[in-house]
Amino acid sequence: MFNIVFNIFFIVGLVYFFIYYSELKMFLSKLFEILGIVFIIYGIDWFWKIFYFGVDVEIRKFIIDILIFGRNLILGSVGIFFLNKKGYLTLPLYLNFKYEKENLSSYVFPIFISIFLLFLITIALLILSSSPILNANDINFSIIIDSINRSIIVATGEEVYFRLFLQSLLIYWFSYLKIGNFFSIIVVSLLWALTHAGIIESGGLKFIQIFLFGIILGILMYKRGFESCLFVHFIFNLLSYLFLGSFRVIS
Repeated sequence: MFNIVFNIFFIVGLVYFFIYYSELKMFLSKLFEILGIVFIIYGIDWFWKIFYFGVDVEIRKFIIDILIFGRNLILGSVGIFFLNKKGYLTLPLYLNFKYEKENLSSYVFPIFISIFLLFLITIALLILSSSPILNANDINFSIIIDSINRSIIVATGEEVYFRLFLQSLLIYWFSYLKIGNFFSIIVVSLLWALTHAGIIESGGLKFIQIFLFGIILGILMYKRGFESCLFVHFIFNLLSYLFLGSFRVIS
């Protein structure tokens, strides 16, 4: 069911990509610079696991990940285009750094508050699920590197698709509604939560957690742009991989 929905959105995004290519190609090149760095990190992580852990080479998965990278590049550029068309923030720190660097404090506080809220929600749900709040891995150098790599890759992939593309597309579609932006954030958060529901022991609590996370990240994306929600997602995942072994909050 989810695959059908996401494939439909992919086709829609692809159609927009070809229709507006001449106008959005500059955004495509900028996003390629960001995702290119992430893909290099993915390649390093892939070889790291092969040579350090002796993991068998999964060529099929590697090819699929390359295709997902291409998909996210296309869809992300479409999302940036539509947000820019409506005058919303997209990549304010990256595209307008000289203009924005004097106002960095306006990004730091929302980021800090968002991370705090994510952990507050997680701890509350851990208590409700009777799971230990801290169940850390035996942290060593390889685990730290692996956690950093996974956090970057997962956060980037999910934020590009759900926030940068899907939320931007819905905001563009429903901009005529007075509550169009909020409605878009709710719908995307719901879809994001449904893709995570039931994948860990806490069952329904996972859905609640990710749904609330989606709202927080969606508002942050709307108010402060892509970099802010990406950074929050990355930091939260990293700390969770390292210290919340009993409750994999975003996988």
